[in-house]
Amino acid sequence: MGKFFELGMIGLFLAVFTTLNARDGGWEAVRQGVVGATKLGVRSLPLIILLFLLIGESEVWAERYAGELKNFLGGVKGVFFGAVAGIFSPSVFGSFGIVRGFWEAGVNPFALIAFLFSAQLLAIPIVMFRLPFLGVVLTAWYFVAGAGVVIVMTILLAMLRVMR
Repeated sequence: MGKFFELGMIGLFLAVFTTLNARDGGWEAVRQGVVGATKLGVRSLPLIILLFLLIGESEVWAERYAGELKNFLGGVKGVFFGAVAGIFSPSVFGSFGIVRGFWEAGVNPFALIAFLFSAQLLAIPIVMFRLPFLGVVLTAWYFVAGAGVVIVMTILLAMLRVMR
C-alpha cells in the first residue's frame, strides 16, 4: 500500500502543477516542464545507476564485515559512532545498503538509526548539494539545525539502549 500511496501523491502533485502551469502559462509552460524533466532525467541516469551499484556493493560489504564490527557498534558508543559515521556517508540513499547489511547481521539498531539521521541531515555530499540551491547562510543554518536534531536523537537513542 505504501508504494501506491506515494505514487498517488506524486500523481496528484503532478496534476496540480501541470494544471497551474497550463492555466498561468499555457501549454508552452507545460511543454517547458516536460523538457526540463526530461533533461534532468537524462543527466541523472548515470548517477542513479551508480547509486544502485553503490547500494548493492555496500550491502555485500556490510554483510561480510558486520560480524567484526558488531561488538564495536554495540551500546552507547555505537550510537555515537553511527551518528558521526553518517556525516561521512556517500549519501543517505547510498547508505541503505550498509544499513541493511548491518541490520541483517544483528548490529545495534539504535546505531543504525543514528547513522541514518546523520546521513540524511549532515552528510558532506548532501551539504555540498544544498549549497547552490540554498546558499551558504541557509545551508549553514540547516546544518546547525540538523546537528541539533542528530545530537538530541542520538542522546535519546543512547538512553533507550542503556535502559534496555
